[in-house]
Amino acid sequence: MMKRSATSNSSKGHQGTTRSTISTGSQKPKEGSLTNSTSRKSRPADTTSDISCDEADDPVPRKKARVSLIHTYADKISDTQYKCKFTLCDKIIRCSSGSNANIRRHLINVHGVTEVKLNDDPEKHDKQFDVHRKAILDEAAINCIIVDSRPFGDFRKTGMQKFLTKALPGYIGPHENVVRAKIKKLYSTKMLQLQEELYEVHYVCLTADLWKRPKGHHYLCMTIHYVDRNYRNVSKVLSFRRFHGRHLSSRIRRHLTRVINRFGLESKIVAIVTDNGSDIRAATQHSNTFGIRLHCLCHGLNLVVKNGLYLWKVDKKKDVSTDSESSSNNNEHQEASNNELIVDKQLNSELDEDDDDEEEEETLAISSDEDDLNSEMDDESGDEAPRNDMDIISSDEEIDDNDMSIYNTSFHVNKISVVLERCRKIINTINKSSILYEFTQNLANPDIKGNLSIDMRIRWNSTFKMLNKLIKYQPIITQLINELPTLKGISSKQKKVLLKSQLSNEEWDIIKTLSVTLSYFSDASDMLSGSGYPSYATAYIVINSLKNYLQLNTPNRIEQIVKDELKKSFVHYVINSSGSPEHNLLLVEF
Repeated sequence: MMKRSATSNSSKGHQGTTRSTISTGSQKPKEGSLTNSTSRKSRPADTTSDISCDEADDPVPRKKARVSLIHTYADKISDTQYKCKFTLCDKIIRCSSGSNANIRRHLINVHGVTEVKLNDDPEKHDKQFDVHRKAILDEAAINCIIVDSRPFGDFRKTGMQKFLTKALPGYIGPHENVVRAKIKKLYSTKMLQLQEELYEVHYVCLTADLWKRPKGHHYLCMTIHYVDRNYRNVSKVLSFRRFHGRHLSSRIRRHLTRVINRFGLESKIVAIVTDNGSDIRAATQHSNTFGIRLHCLCHGLNLVVKNGLYLWKVDKKKDVSTDSESSSNNNEHQEASNNELIVDKQLNSELDEDDDDEEEEETLAISSDEDDLNSEMDDESGDEAPRNDMDIISSDEEIDDNDMSIYNTSFHVNKISVVLERCRKIINTINKSSILYEFTQNLANPDIKGNLSIDMRIRWNSTFKMLNKLIKYQPIITQLINELPTLKGISSKQKKVLLKSQLSNEEWDIIKTLSVTLSYFSDASDMLSGSGYPSYATAYIVINSLKNYLQLNTPNRIEQIVKDELKKSFVHYVINSSGSPEHNLLLVEF
C-alpha cells in the first residue's frame, strides 16, 4: 500500500468519520477540526540541521517523521496527554511518554474510528490458544522452573520460544514476573500447610548449619526431623537464609528462636544438631529452648582424620594459634554453664580450628597446592617439547631438603602430609594438562571408572576417595613417568613437577595403609549420614566399632602408628564424657 500524504489522510479520515457518524449516531467532530489544513501548515517547520552533533563533518540526512492518524482526531497537548477533537467529547486522555495507545483505544472503542488500528493489533487476531489450557501449561512450566532450579525467564528465551512455537503453536511461556509472583504465593501456601502439619507433631529434632560461600556470603539453614502418624521419618527445611553482617552467637540465636516461634515448636524440641563452630555452638547451648545440643558426628569424624593425621601442612604461625585454641577447647564444656555474655566475649575473640578450616576451604575450589603448581608450570601454548635430555631432571636432584626425611627408614605421622602434598601435585598436574589427562584416560578406560580428584579440608572422606582412586591409577602413573621423556607437548617445568613428585615404594605403602584405615571412617560416615532413617540410632554402634578398631593392635608398623594418632583425636572430637546429656541420649537411642 502506498503511503498517504497528510492531506489525503485528512480527507479520508473525514469521510470515514462522517460514515461512522451516520451509522452509529455519534457526535460530529468540531467544525474545522478535520479540514484544518491551514493549521497543520502553520506548524513551525523542522529547521533542525542535518549535521550530526557527534560527527560535524559527516552530514546524515534525517528521515521525515511519519504523521500518525491519531493527530487527525486528537490534539497532542503534551508528551503524556491527548485531547479528543470530537464534538461533545473534549476528553483529555493520559498516555505514557512516547505512547499513544490509550488515545488510540479511546478513538476505536468510543468513536468507532477503525482507521487508527495497528496492523498487529491483538484484536485482529483470533484467539489461537485456549485460556484454560494455557493456565495448565503455565503451571507446569513454573513447576519445572522450581524442580530444576531454572532461571525465572527460561520460557521466554529465544531458543525456548522457537521450540514452543513448533511444539505448541500459539503458546507463549510465562513471564519471569508471573513466575516470581506465583512462587511467592506457593511459598505462602506451603508455609501454612507446614504450620498446620507441625501443629499435630509433639516431638521434633532440629539441625542448623552455617557456612560461607567463596564470594564471602554466609548462609544459615535450619531443618526439622520428626516421625509422622504412619511412623515414617520426615525431614523438611524450615529456613534457608543468607546471613548478612557478623554471625555472632546472639544474632544466630535470635534467628533460630524466631523460626521456632513461627512454627510453634517452643515445647516440642528434643535435641538440636550442629557442627562444632564456636558461634553456632554458643547460640544453641541453652537446653530450655533448643533441647540437648549434639555435635554432628560426621563433622567430628572429619576432624579426627584431618587433625589427627595432619593431612595438610600447617604454617608455624598457625601452630601457635592452634595450640591456644586447643587448650581453650578442652575447657569448653566446663565453661558452657557460665554467663552467656562471658561465653560470647570469649568466642568473639577466638576462632575454633574447624571454623578456620571451613572458611579457608570454602574460598578455594581446590587445594592450595594448585597455587604452588601454577607458579611452577608454563602454559601449554608455549614451547613445551624438550629440546634435549637436559630438560629431563632426575627426581633425586629436585627433592627439597625438607622432604628428604620421607626416605628415612623410620616412619612418623608428619610424613603423611608430605606424601599427600605430592599426591595432590601429581593429580593437579595431570588434570591441568590436556595431553597428560588424555594419556592417563586412554590407559584407564574402560577398566578404571572416574577421574583423579584431589581432596578438600571440609569434604567428608575426600582424602580416602583421592587415595583410593590414586591406587587404581598407580600402574598408569608409573608408565606416565617412564614415558615422560618421549611425550611431546609437555613443558620442561611440567616434567620437573612430575619427577619431583613421583612416589617411592615406601610412599605407596603409606598411601595403601592410609586408604585401608580411612575406609572404616568412610563407612561410618555413610551410616551416620543416612536420610531415610533416624541416623542417631546407629551412632552408638558406629562409635564403639571405630573405637574397637583403633584399640586393636596390628603387626603393620605404619598402620599401628596411624591408629595411635587417630585414637587421640577420636577421644577429643567424638567421645562424650560418661553421664553427659549426649552420652545418655546415645544409650537411650541404642
